[in-house]
Amino acid sequence: DREDYPTPPFTIDRQFYSQNVRYPEEIVQITTTGVIRGVAVARIEVFPIQYNPATRQLTAHSNIKFKI
Repeated sequence: DREDYPTPPFTIDRQFYSQNVRYPEEIVQITTTGVIRGVAVARIEVFPIQYNPATRQLTAHSNIKFKI
């Protein structure tokens, strides 16, 4: 129930928004690995859009290739 977990107040992280880097820095990330019934598995996250908070610029990647 949402009443048990109130939404915290929004605060701007000034340190983050002053950085001149793309976020997330990596377009493809392996976040979790494991084994299920003897088979190796991995969670792969793909971020087709990156944001540079200092320049307020979005970068959209329309073609992303990676090897597994």
